[in-house]
Amino acid sequence: MDFSSFLNIEHGEKLEVLRREMENFELWTASGHPSLLLLNLMGPKISNVIDHPMFWDSTKRPLFLCDASDKPQLEQFASNLRKEIHMGATWILPGHKDWHKMVDGDILLNLFAHELGVQHRFAHVVSFLRAIRNRFNHHIETPHLQQIEGPSPDGFDAYYSSRFPALLMHVYLVMYRNRGGEEVFGKYFTFFID
Repeated sequence: MDFSSFLNIEHGEKLEVLRREMENFELWTASGHPSLLLLNLMGPKISNVIDHPMFWDSTKRPLFLCDASDKPQLEQFASNLRKEIHMGATWILPGHKDWHKMVDGDILLNLFAHELGVQHRFAHVVSFLRAIRNRFNHHIETPHLQQIEGPSPDGFDAYYSSRFPALLMHVYLVMYRNRGGEEVFGKYFTFFID
């Protein structure tokens, strides 16, 4: 079966013109099917697309944010990674300057009780990532807060992603650009083809 039969007529005609123009570049096989090079040029494979954060489940999303929270915490305060994560604050926290205004007061009290002496920077995304990590790691220990955040992982994920819908993608893109060779992030960046 010819490849163009999988496409509608308009796309089939465009592919035929492209095939004729590019035969010298070995983008088509002898049987008239697109080569692997052309398929890669046409876009990502479905197997890569389903690895995009938009398709992650409610367990993987908070786990990624927890892993991502550790890296900037280990770097010095003025690092480029911290600055780049913070640059997203204006659209992660739209209409609000401080993330604590969008989180239930009982959750904040719990964070303060467990982090005595920690200075929270409510306008900083890195500080918020640390708060999410701490809540996720101690979620099961606080049944009264589970009623607010919801059961883990679905309710927990829904609570934070509904209040901060841009957080995951912003942190994902920043961490992708700054991941270095760290193995801990390899499982998260299979969407990108280097």
